[in-house]
Amino acid sequence: MIAFCTICYQRTRVVDERDSTELAGLSLEQKKQYLRELLARKNSREDAGFPLSRAQRGLWISHRLFPNSPAYNIMFAAQLRADFDIGALERALEALAQRHPLLRAAFRENEQGPYQQILPDRKPALIVRDASLWTQAALLSEIEKEADRPFDLENESTLRVYLFLCADSRKVLLLSAHHIAVDFWSLDLVAEELTLLYQMELGRTPALPPLPQAGYQAFVEWQRNYLEGPAGEQDRDYWQKNLAGELPHLNLPLDYPRPPLQTFQGKSLAVDLAPALASRLREICRTEKTTFFTLLLSAYQVLLSKYTGQEEILVGSPMAGRNRPEFERVAGCFVNPVVLRSFPESRKTFQEFLAENRTTVLQAIEHQDYPFSNLLETLAVQRDPSRPPLYQASFVWDRPRLYHSPSGGGLDMDPFLSGQRGAPFEMTLTVYEGRESVRLSFQYNSSLFAHETVQRFSTHYLVLLSGIAEDHQKPIGALPLLQEEERKLLLEIRNDTGHDYPRDVCVHQAIEQQVHKTPLAVALISGEREITYQELDQTAQRLSAHLIQQGTGPGSVVGICLRRSPEMIFALLAVLKAGAAYVPLDPDNPPERIRFMVEDSGARAIFTDNRLREILPDTQAEILCVDQLLSDGDSIASATQPPDVQAENLAYVIYTSGSTGKPKGVMLPHRALMNYLSWAIREYHLAPGGKTLLHTPIRFDLTVTSLFAPLLCPAEQWCWFRKRADLRL
Repeated sequence: MIAFCTICYQRTRVVDERDSTELAGLSLEQKKQYLRELLARKNSREDAGFPLSRAQRGLWISHRLFPNSPAYNIMFAAQLRADFDIGALERALEALAQRHPLLRAAFRENEQGPYQQILPDRKPALIVRDASLWTQAALLSEIEKEADRPFDLENESTLRVYLFLCADSRKVLLLSAHHIAVDFWSLDLVAEELTLLYQMELGRTPALPPLPQAGYQAFVEWQRNYLEGPAGEQDRDYWQKNLAGELPHLNLPLDYPRPPLQTFQGKSLAVDLAPALASRLREICRTEKTTFFTLLLSAYQVLLSKYTGQEEILVGSPMAGRNRPEFERVAGCFVNPVVLRSFPESRKTFQEFLAENRTTVLQAIEHQDYPFSNLLETLAVQRDPSRPPLYQASFVWDRPRLYHSPSGGGLDMDPFLSGQRGAPFEMTLTVYEGRESVRLSFQYNSSLFAHETVQRFSTHYLVLLSGIAEDHQKPIGALPLLQEEERKLLLEIRNDTGHDYPRDVCVHQAIEQQVHKTPLAVALISGEREITYQELDQTAQRLSAHLIQQGTGPGSVVGICLRRSPEMIFALLAVLKAGAAYVPLDPDNPPERIRFMVEDSGARAIFTDNRLREILPDTQAEILCVDQLLSDGDSIASATQPPDVQAENLAYVIYTSGSTGKPKGVMLPHRALMNYLSWAIREYHLAPGGKTLLHTPIRFDLTVTSLFAPLLCPAEQWCWFRKRADLRL
């Protein structure tokens, strides 16, 4: 009764300016009846329904697309320290719903679109569960299960309240709400007021804050006027300029393949920031005239940069969206994310980056009212259904009132679990700043990342913060990520990969050794054609002799412009036997690219065939048609003095794609190639008698694996021509 009268009295100050002396002359029943009439008049406009805000509209669309997703459920759980009256809690909930109409909202749709309607009789349900026989793990599991339960936005309240009755008279209170009606600020507000209303139901007289002078409908109207006015235009222009140009996706290394559609499946991991470390970081903030928020955000952006190798990072951060005082104590969805664009380049010192970020954050706060959904439209962001739009990592700062209240309010509670359920983003770092502690919660999409990966991620963040605390004037590239044990594991133990291999043997010499061991074994298969090691070696030797007679030898380069075939492998081995290096020339490349590679490499000859020679550009290189040379028979010398080829001589030259300019040639000596091939045979478990498939063009660097490794085993090698996919391996 006390709660009801207090609420009604405060509401009359908003809806009616009637003199208090006139009210004083009424009986208690007359006052109650009069105030009911005032409340009815006040709620009449809301009861008729009103449009959604821009943020609500986005959440409503997401809910329609993914009605069973918990991605926009938010929750708060606390352990109660004293016995209490369940009936009083139920009445306090009813009073709470009267103070904050959006807790009684139904979200519906008509011909004009979605709208929200305040229902006078709707109230949050109190669900009591007997948990006296549950373990702590079972309790936490059930809390998470209920917090993940989807909301029916049309037919139930947007707030659920659970009371778990545990062993030893312990009780846990869970508040679960949908983001469309309650943001984190609102949930904090709701939890605080619930404790005070509960006190009032017990007959106490706490200082209940006055009702807000405006409701959520007023905010919706204000937002519409803002977007149509000069302030909205100025904020739009700021964001359009700040986010101009091509914007990067965050490319964190994933543990699992990215699903074609976002799953919103989320888990979280929490760690505490050591008090001494937090104190040192705050000291840096005072020195650099910035905030703890900005420093921890900057470190997060640096960590993302180090993980991805990207030096332009977009991170979203939700702002309260309550710049007007009349909305400060209104429960509703006011939160609006801003996009923080940063450039954590490795050459910058962290001090320089922190100063840049200070300006970025202050400007974002100044322009925080421009709705994110409008920003997506303004920037014409191309949607990728597998990723969140515009930014994929989020940074959240939460300083709940109850964390800073000595008694936890009227319910005398210890908050121990809060946050957003599901994973609307790939990675979110939430900082909970308590009275004497700082907790870091890493929320991640469990369809993309394993728990162990996020454990390492959180550890690396703490190591990075320690490095910043030690010397924040270091270049970003020099800031540490690895603990000493991890550094030793990665750089010493796992890097201990030394194995013996024939360091002084060239690739063609190693194949010749295999020829002597298994001359009649099958080396190549092409269609119905089988080629033995002996035939392979003899044919390559004939082509090699021709090259040597023409003056080719160590230091020379010969182009190979052939499609996958035995003749291509004959030509490759012939070049190596002559002591030269080959350069792959893809016949599907444009003529100008082929000409550039021939001239840049200094190739003195090109092995090709009669069909492909017509597409080759004019160059100074001699054109040698393999099919014609081999058909000439005795015109090719079969015996020449083999050149002195050393492991330091070049084996091949391969060119980059040239996507950032002209292609660049990379030179590989025999020793490096033998080292790699020895590793490949060992790691890929190639063994004599096996079968391998040559299916990639020789312009790809890793094609050397399927070209040469099988010939060193020996394993049969199948040459797969284009449009031929019916080989039986």
